[in-house]
Amino acid sequence: MMVTDPLVERAYVGLEQEDHFIGAAYLTVSLGEAYEGYAYKLVAAVILG
Repeated sequence: MMVTDPLVERAYVGLEQEDHFIGAAYLTVSLGEAYEGYAYKLVAAVILG
């Protein structure tokens, strides 16, 4: 899923695009506006535990 949380984006910008283990976390998932017949889920906020 695409992450739109600005703090998390800043922490991971510039790193290679791959899987990153962040440990326990709560995610706030939002549904974006429909685009060409599809709706996309976005991670709007990440709360690290």
